[in-house]
Amino acid sequence: VVILDQRLSRVLVLARAPNSEDFHRAVFGQYTTGSTFKLVTSAAALRTGALKPGELVDCPQRWTGFGPQWVQVNHESSALGPIDLRTALARSCNTFYYELGKRLNDRDPNLLPNTAKSFGLGVATDIEFVFESPGLVPRPDWKKERFRSDPANAVWNPGDATNLAIGQGFLLATPLQMSNYVAAVANDGIVWQPRLVVELRDRAGNVTKTFPKKELKRADTKPTDLSAIRDGMRAVVADPDGTVYFPFRTYEI
Repeated sequence: VVILDQRLSRVLVLARAPNSEDFHRAVFGQYTTGSTFKLVTSAAALRTGALKPGELVDCPQRWTGFGPQWVQVNHESSALGPIDLRTALARSCNTFYYELGKRLNDRDPNLLPNTAKSFGLGVATDIEFVFESPGLVPRPDWKKERFRSDPANAVWNPGDATNLAIGQGFLLATPLQMSNYVAAVANDGIVWQPRLVVELRDRAGNVTKTFPKKELKRADTKPTDLSAIRDGMRAVVADPDGTVYFPFRTYEI
């Protein structure tokens, strides 16, 4: 479990299960992110014009953007029709994001991976006093090197891009990286170094050393785009059609 104070870049909780021995999943566990990655895809599409503000994109149950022989499906059993970004995030429409992944890949296969890296994914967060795993953001040159002894699998396929667009495929991130990335979305794109320690004091209570906030980078995005993305994030829990509305229906959000 990881909880960050995104305003102060402070780590409030960095916990692991009592029976996990020496393996700290919050900083060493590397997992496929799933739909939480759609914020990156949204930012990349808005910044590059692959998605226009307010544009409606179809959300079919079956997406065949690469031809009828290559079908990728949505998690919902029926089509939603043309929807905007807010609804796509609220309903977590995979087929909407397959289309965005294709559009980005058609422009430049490195656009989406580069945007992910700009948000701090695929590299260690630089947190002090803790060792951590770097995660992985796949890209064409990585795949070529990873599968250099297997040329048939070394090619960056269009399906790699659509899988990445919904946080699947080879993508890996730690819980700490995901928390810091979402904090960057909340901070208008500023990626801060997460601070586990804010200050050191001697036995008398005097401050002997401080660890001030440190900006690591700026995500390749715009505050206006992130505002639209945050609106969609809120819709996930606040709109009756949001994917996790029911558990949060009694909370003021």
